[in-house]
Amino acid sequence: MKSFRWALLDTNVILRLALGDNREQAYRALDLVTANGKFFVAPDMAIYEAAYVLGSQYGYGRKKIIEILKTVLSQPRIDYNHEVFDIVFEEFPKHPKLSFADCYMCALGKSKEWSFFTFDEKLTKQCEMALVVPENISQDE
Repeated sequence: MKSFRWALLDTNVILRLALGDNREQAYRALDLVTANGKFFVAPDMAIYEAAYVLGSQYGYGRKKIIEILKTVLSQPRIDYNHEVFDIVFEEFPKHPKLSFADCYMCALGKSKEWSFFTFDEKLTKQCEMALVVPENISQDE
């Protein structure tokens, strides 16, 4: 194996740590993330994809998805985008009409104090950072 100090974790490693459904891979993943001197980052897209798979393929509800992800991401050698996902983890169970991606966009906007534009009016009603794309946009404004 190549020598490294920091490395990214793919979605399937996060899922094996979360589910243990493939014992051999789960043990290998656990050995990897507990190795001395090694540190890992769970990229935003891998966390998003893991949430999607946990819901769509394994049938977990919103609260359970968050519980599972928080358990995996609480490993001392795994880092992730706390600034955004701590908000997502709080908001996703509270907003059953919003997808994980919608909650991510709201959290990203909130964490950076940025608005974002969408055509999804239901999103603008549940997320203070979301704005509807205006019908008439003047180049002078």
